[in-house]
Amino acid sequence: CSPTYEEPTESPIQETKSAAEPYSLDFVQINNNIIDTYSAEDHLEIYPFISDLEIDGDNDTKTITLNLSVSENTTDEAILALLSDMTIQISDEAHMQDFRFTNPSSTDFGSFYTVYNYHYVIKRGEDIFLDETINAGDSVPFDPSLDIDSLREKLDETTSN
Repeated sequence: CSPTYEEPTESPIQETKSAAEPYSLDFVQINNNIIDTYSAEDHLEIYPFISDLEIDGDNDTKTITLNLSVSENTTDEAILALLSDMTIQISDEAHMQDFRFTNPSSTDFGSFYTVYNYHYVIKRGEDIFLDETINAGDSVPFDPSLDIDSLREKLDETTSN
């Protein structure tokens, strides 16, 4: 006789935190997930020039910091495409931890950057390419439609011609 299992009659409840509850993100988890993402083969194919990546944050000051190093010969265009994609990924990871943040889309970066300041330092070789802060609520100056899928499509188009 084998055991029988009953299907639960109710689906699990997903709780959304109240608007008044302070934000508390796990930046170690965000860092690890993004490193895993950009270490995967599909991302390495598009971004082979990443040499170092670290994300940290502070819930008290509502700041997230991206430290990124790329190869010395990386073009400005490639760096900005990567920065746009990482900005999307960070917002997506924040949404996964706190559903109060809206998801990024092809037209905006979601609501994460309306709550958190975004400081990014991009080094190309030994030189600092960018060291800027976007204050919470300010417009993110990147293209939200420039993610890895759109870059892969562009790459496929150029290699098939």
